[in-house]
Amino acid sequence: MRINRLSEALRILSEILLSENCPPDRDLNTSVMDSLPIITCSGKRSPSVAKEITDKDYLTRISNSGVLTPVKAVKNQAQVLIQRDKAANDLFSRAVSAIRQSIESLFNWIIEKTDIQRASKVRSTRGLPVHVFGRIAAAFIFLIF
Repeated sequence: MRINRLSEALRILSEILLSENCPPDRDLNTSVMDSLPIITCSGKRSPSVAKEITDKDYLTRISNSGVLTPVKAVKNQAQVLIQRDKAANDLFSRAVSAIRQSIESLFNWIIEKTDIQRASKVRSTRGLPVHVFGRIAAAFIFLIF
C-alpha cells in the first residue's frame, strides 16, 4: 500500500526534474509518450483482472493527443506516389524514431531490471498500480545502489 502512494511523489519528482532540466524555450503543451504493455494474463486466456483500467486499444484513452509513428508502406500504392513522397516520409520517420528511441531505451532498461511486464500474479485492480509502482521503485533503488 505504501508503494501505491508513491504515484503522487513520482509525479512531483518528475515535475521538478523537468522544470530544472528543460531548455527555456520549451513548449509546455507538448509531451512525448509511449506505451508499455503490462501482461495480466497469457495469450490463451481472457483478461479477468483490472478490466476497467486495462485495454488493448490504448488510443481511445488518449484524449486531445496526436500519435506520431514512422510512415509505413501502403499496399498496392502506385510506384510514382511512393517515389514522390519517399524523401519526406524517410525524413519524418527518422525524426519520430530519434525522439522515441530514448523512451524505448528507458522502458527496455526497466523491463530488464524488474520484469515489469509480467503481472500475471496480480489479482485486483488495486494490485496493478502497486505492481507497476513497486517495480519502478525497485528499478530506481537498483540504479541508486
